[in-house]
Amino acid sequence: MGARALLARVSDLASFSMLPLDQQLAFNHETHRFIGWLAVTGRLRPGADYLVARRPRLGIILARVDPELHLRFMETTRMLGFRDHLAHGQFNLLAHLAAVAGKRPEDLVQADWDEGRRLLLEAAHRIPNRGAKALSTSLFNLEATLFHAGLSDSLPRRRSPDRADVRELEWARVPTAIATTMRDYLQQITTTLRPGTVKNAELTLREFALLVTAEDPETRCVANLRRKHIERYKTWLLERPAARGGPLHRHTVRDRLSKLRGFFRRLDEWDTEDRPCQRPA
Repeated sequence: MGARALLARVSDLASFSMLPLDQQLAFNHETHRFIGWLAVTGRLRPGADYLVARRPRLGIILARVDPELHLRFMETTRMLGFRDHLAHGQFNLLAHLAAVAGKRPEDLVQADWDEGRRLLLEAAHRIPNRGAKALSTSLFNLEATLFHAGLSDSLPRRRSPDRADVRELEWARVPTAIATTMRDYLQQITTTLRPGTVKNAELTLREFALLVTAEDPETRCVANLRRKHIERYKTWLLERPAARGGPLHRHTVRDRLSKLRGFFRRLDEWDTEDRPCQRPA
């Protein structure tokens, strides 16, 4: 039943990850079990968003497919003092990382761990109520188990996100077309403007894009931006508190709006394809 339902919806297994997330999640339980088996056995490579949103129990399937790995893993977790529910959670996370990479767990290299970790955490930040902090802790614990089980050569390490990490996670929440146009613009102005000016422009575009994404998710590209979005951003600036309390200074608000006008003006001057027909600011 699960196989028929899936293959009736997609032309081939690789097409599954191309479906919108809501359609990926809409399959029935039997189909999701079949998808899990395909993922663990390397026949289907699910995206991080599906794994984070659905939270499939791939660890149970992996334990059946590779019982020796499961036994070795669980013995190591007990030696390290992890309780059973945490150990099972780690093994499930191992199966998720292997599925993201499209490899068997024992074939994963450090680059696969790092990339899988990045993709899962970005998805957890992007999808509401998916516990990015708890996921980060589980990933750290998993690294410890893998090292002591001889499945990884790298010691576990805490990775406290710096400002650059936070910026990247926020840009990841913005529709790809909007983020690409804005970041291309920022790359261009780095050649002519001072670093401080570019930094302020990046902050302005990022927080504007995040506001549009949160309040008007149907807007997927810069060409769809309108005056109403600018007016909403202006209101948002006037309402939001400054870092030290109180409202933002009027000069700060004026500077942010000026940076936004400069962005749209340059898109017109450069005849950029992804630009509004009429300048909204």
